[in-house]
Amino acid sequence: MEILLLWLGAIVRSDAVAFALSTFSILRVLLFVILMIVFLIKLLRLSNNLYGLLKPFVYVGIASALCLATFILFPLGLILWAVQYVMLGLIFFRAADETVA
Repeated sequence: MEILLLWLGAIVRSDAVAFALSTFSILRVLLFVILMIVFLIKLLRLSNNLYGLLKPFVYVGIASALCLATFILFPLGLILWAVQYVMLGLIFFRAADETVA
């Protein structure tokens, strides 16, 4: 959909197309943030604590999503997102060590 709007924006230089493109982008980011927060809250219900990193993983993820949603704190959200994925990597490495031993 966005590619179609970009193509249309390249052909027709109008404020309406630019507004539609920016509105679509904002709504897409907000939808992503809402889905991310819902998924992370469901992760809190896991019985396994993922080597003690479940709660930090979820809380950093929620903070990252909220920062991404505010747009002003977007750079901080990207940093927190990277921290969250480092935690995910640690969980994977600990799980891999456990299965080998």
